[in-house]
Amino acid sequence: GMALTSALHACQQLGLGHDAIRYLNKMKALTKPNRQQQQQQQQQPPYSTKRKPLHRPDDVAYRLAISACARASHWQQGLRLLNEMQSVTGQAPNVVAYTSAIAGCATAGEYRKAIDLMEEMQSEECGSLKPNVVTYS
Repeated sequence: GMALTSALHACQQLGLGHDAIRYLNKMKALTKPNRQQQQQQQQQPPYSTKRKPLHRPDDVAYRLAISACARASHWQQGLRLLNEMQSVTGQAPNVVAYTSAIAGCATAGEYRKAIDLMEEMQSEECGSLKPNVVTYS
């Protein structure tokens, strides 16, 4: 999980949208831990700084992949990830995820879709998210 997150971060930095989707799909294929692995995780002290292993993509992985797609002008794939994020991670997209998707639309010249996304994120249905300085830029 950690290596895949690092790979996603590199994809985000380099604007490798297709590779980011590939790594995200690898994360989706991860299986849940078996009983022995679960017991080992529970035996770690509560103050441990060791990260728990990922068994599916988390919200950070999705934000990185959306941003990688935006940088690669793969705005449609970014929107697909934005739309599936909550069902896979259990976390609704936040301002960072929306801002990345908006940037991808703007980069591709899809200004109407970017405006629609900005309105969507501010709706009550999406938790009335407030755009930040980066969202407006």
